[in-house]
Amino acid sequence: MVLAIVPGIFAVVGGYLATESINDKQRARWIELCFWGLFLFGFATTIWQQLRVAEADLSKQTRESWADSLLYRALIGNLPRPPNDWNLKTGSIRPVRPDVGLIFVNPTNPATIISLLKSTTARNVQVNSLLWDLDALSDTSSLLVRPANFDWIRKDQQGMPLQLLQSADIGSRVKPSHRIFGCVWVTCIDCNPASRAYWVYFMFGDTGGWYAELPEGTGPLFKPLSDKMPEIRDNTEAFLSQLVPVAKRKPILDVP
Repeated sequence: MVLAIVPGIFAVVGGYLATESINDKQRARWIELCFWGLFLFGFATTIWQQLRVAEADLSKQTRESWADSLLYRALIGNLPRPPNDWNLKTGSIRPVRPDVGLIFVNPTNPATIISLLKSTTARNVQVNSLLWDLDALSDTSSLLVRPANFDWIRKDQQGMPLQLLQSADIGSRVKPSHRIFGCVWVTCIDCNPASRAYWVYFMFGDTGGWYAELPEGTGPLFKPLSDKMPEIRDNTEAFLSQLVPVAKRKPILDVP
């Protein structure tokens, strides 16, 4: 806005300098007033234009924020919360409970590694997947991916890489370069938070996949997500960009 005023000021100064050569004072005064009028008109127009642009930007950001919020409400629900750390009966704090997360590795056929986020042994750990083949147009059902169970993971260990798509589960249903999208979550019997969930997207047999953690304490809603599959297949990039911005995505890399 300041830069827009500068040319007007120069124009007014130029007008004053030009009127110095005019002997008719009344005419000179009238010319000066014309320059001032043009300057004020240009200044007012500039302010009005800047306000309109700011209003349009704010309206666009508001619409995008509402769209993102509505999408999350439609597809994500709250997961059960673990009991509070404070023991009301004894008036003491319970021991630190475990917290587990997932790392996604192996870009061509992604696998998960269970990672302990607190130095406490996790027991009865389970990894669940809800995945769809976006290129299997004749079948809209989710892929059959059985849960993986671990009796425990010690605080000095990590889980072994576990492939998301195993031949025993999918057979020859998923073809190379098929796009896979869905959600994977991990939980354990006494974890806090109870579960951690992740969006995941990749092309089977190819690189370029990514994953992103959902807000703590939330997980996917199967029915709304399943109902959205035709839209996701037809407008994959637009849908995923709205659901998970690029800045929040983590690439699926080789095992470190």
